[in-house]
Amino acid sequence: MDEVNLAGALIGMSPVPAGASVSDAAKQFMQQLQNQLPTKFQSIYGIALPPQNQDGGFVSPIDKMQAGDAPPCVVDQVKMDFSNWNLPTTTDIATRLATTLSTDLVLHDGAAGFAQGTLEVTANENIIWMVGYGAFTTQQNQLGAVYVFGATLQF
Repeated sequence: MDEVNLAGALIGMSPVPAGASVSDAAKQFMQQLQNQLPTKFQSIYGIALPPQNQDGGFVSPIDKMQAGDAPPCVVDQVKMDFSNWNLPTTTDIATRLATTLSTDLVLHDGAAGFAQGTLEVTANENIIWMVGYGAFTTQQNQLGAVYVFGATLQF
C-alpha cells in the first residue's frame, strides 16, 4: 500500500490502511480522480463538465507501455462513451485521449496527474476533453493504471 499511498498523496487521497485490497485501493484512487475532474476541467476551460460526460477505468499491465501507445481497451471505452454522450466519434479523439494517457503515464513515471486537449470538429465546434491518471502495482510485480476522463462540445 506504500506505493498506492504515495501516488494517492499527489491527488490528495487519504492513506489506504495496510491490509486493504488492491481493488479497494484502486477504487478509492479512481474516486479521488473523479472528484477532482470537474473542478480541474472548469479551471482549464471555464465551463462546467456535464456530470453525465464522465467515466473511468483500469488498464493493466502497463509495464511495457510506451509513450504514444493507444491501449485498445481505452480507445474502445472512449468511443463507446462518446457515442453515449452524443459527442462526435468520426474523429480520432479516442486514440488521441488514449495516446495522451499513455504518454503522460510514461513521461511522468506513473505519477498521478491530469492532461487535456481540444479537437476541432468543425469551424465552429470543438471537443474539449481531460484525462486524469495514476499508476500503481496491481499485483505482484505488475503495474497498472487508473484513469478518468470527460469531454464536452464547445461552440
